[in-house]
Amino acid sequence: METPQLALTIPEAARALRVSRSTIYRLINDGLLDTVQVRSNTRIRPADLDRFLLLQQRQQNERAVKFA
Repeated sequence: METPQLALTIPEAARALRVSRSTIYRLINDGLLDTVQVRSNTRIRPADLDRFLLLQQRQQNERAVKFA
């Protein structure tokens, strides 16, 4: 049985979203993606990644409604 992943590294989050690491850092610096510090290591909880994606989807839907 596989242990659930509690937190992702920056490269793992980038792979999950299929973007570059610099994009992940930009999202973090812009306050769009929450992180957790484990000592000196930055981690991203899967729930925070899901929240970011839901927010992006809502914003796209709102833009689509304005243009319809």
